[in-house]
Amino acid sequence: MADDWRKESDERIERHRKGSFALTCVYANGRPVAKKTLSVRQRRSAFLFGTCVTSGRPTGADGRNYDRFIVEHFNALVTENALKWYGLERQKDRLTFGAADRIVKFAEANGLALRGHCLFWAKPRFVQKWVQQLPNDELRKRMDRHVREVVPRYRGKLAAWDINNEMLDGSFFKDRLGEGIRAWMFKRTHELDPNTPLFVNEYGIMDSDAKTRRYIELIKGLQARGAPVGGIGVQEHGAAAYANFVRGRPGGRRPRDVWRRLDRLGKLDLPIHITEVSSRAPDAELRADTLEAILRVGYAHPKVEAVLLWGFWAGRHWMGPQAALVDRNWKVNAAGRRVARLLLEDWRTNVEVTTGASGLAKFRGLFGTYEIAATDAAGRKIRGTVELTKDAAAAKVVLKRSAK
Repeated sequence: MADDWRKESDERIERHRKGSFALTCVYANGRPVAKKTLSVRQRRSAFLFGTCVTSGRPTGADGRNYDRFIVEHFNALVTENALKWYGLERQKDRLTFGAADRIVKFAEANGLALRGHCLFWAKPRFVQKWVQQLPNDELRKRMDRHVREVVPRYRGKLAAWDINNEMLDGSFFKDRLGEGIRAWMFKRTHELDPNTPLFVNEYGIMDSDAKTRRYIELIKGLQARGAPVGGIGVQEHGAAAYANFVRGRPGGRRPRDVWRRLDRLGKLDLPIHITEVSSRAPDAELRADTLEAILRVGYAHPKVEAVLLWGFWAGRHWMGPQAALVDRNWKVNAAGRRVARLLLEDWRTNVEVTTGASGLAKFRGLFGTYEIAATDAAGRKIRGTVELTKDAAAAKVVLKRSAK
């Protein structure tokens, strides 16, 4: 039953996304903040919850609302079209980096992790006509030129690169240049940007054992050819498929089946990002149920490190208003309220704890960035910030007066 599954997801989240933390709090002069009540407020999740961002940023009030919604709700972004080859070079030799540069600047200014999507796209219909018309030897040269023009420009600014999108169902570059070109894309990108994880990215994995098997074979084949595959992207534009299950009706996508497929991918020992989440339903409450299902699926699985929606505003959603969290006039609907509750309330740790004589305080919470606040002997507010993760569950935090 759906309720049993929600209980299981909560248990998984408790097990995989929380830690027992030990904070040693000191004043600016190094003395312990002894026997003080601390307000502990999580400001950001270590897990990446995000959205795609449009190339054509809305203007005026819409633009301000668009940016505000992103900053208030998410800690990660992915480029919808701005970094695709056809987005950068629709016409031969006319590179346009403006949209991509603006997104990178916005992400940096607001501390948002940014995925690059995508360096190449394997399906012929998404390859520019001028690229398709190139002779094979010239195509190979233009691909190398594209990598050299794009990858160094964004080196150190991306959390991940999707390298050759949807290879299980598209084979343009392979058909033209042979199987080895796929591994070459990864190896060449890695030469120019060795520190950014390079991802594969496919759809149809969540609901198909056969396609999951093919995906594993694809990844192993790339690795056998020397491709430095750094992560696995799993699209989920079909999140509406959870509808029957979460409402207790026959059929529908079962979260436990999805976890089982993610377990199989997880054996490759690579991080998994659920990269493209969309749910189209005229009933916003039903949309809320299905989006909650996929968010829970991802957050509850230990190998998943990110879940990214493919849009949120009715004015810029590729599936239209019936897939949005916010309507054209910026009224948040039931789906938007559900997502906000999960990300900003249910999956945040906010507690009060008391330090001991040495300034030590212990609590259990979700991994992420915390603001710690107390009052000093004069009754003035003092604060500090600390990041607590699975690998850094103990930390020293200096509490200081706000510089106001």
